[in-house]
Amino acid sequence: MNTINSNIKGYIATQLEAEYLVENLIKDLEAKGELDDTVILFTNDHYPYTLDQDSYANYKNIEDEFMKNKGVLYIWSNDIVHSEITKLSSSFDILPTINNMFGLDGNYNNYIGNDIFGDTESLVYFKDFTFYDGTTLYDLSKSSTGNESLLNYVRKQYELSRRILKVDYFKEE
Repeated sequence: MNTINSNIKGYIATQLEAEYLVENLIKDLEAKGELDDTVILFTNDHYPYTLDQDSYANYKNIEDEFMKNKGVLYIWSNDIVHSEITKLSSSFDILPTINNMFGLDGNYNNYIGNDIFGDTESLVYFKDFTFYDGTTLYDLSKSSTGNESLLNYVRKQYELSRRILKVDYFKEE
């Protein structure tokens, strides 16, 4: 641990604080008899971009810039059997996954993402019009070549998202 950059050590310390927070939360919920009615979901919304990026990349063994965005999703409940899903997913997949887990009446046509537990493969979309299919990072702002049907599908997803945001499609009146 002595060879780790002090900024990285500080980052690890913040993660330990989050672990202590969850530990105390679970103890408190258990003491109040509410643990069995609780679902805890944790994910990150970005990499720690305030850290020295070279130190962070070296610590995490990151070779490709976009891989800094690789994160985790934890879903915990007393009645969920532990399993580890390693397939490609993104934050777009959280809502369809929760929808399926709880048997909610969500319309999957309204989601860009997919249920993580399902068989459909996911894509990871980035705000700079790049996307990752698990093998290749495509850049739609440049002349990407390859699987034309995949490229056209993703172009339509970006355009649909743009239009939904532009007109506030889901706004309740």
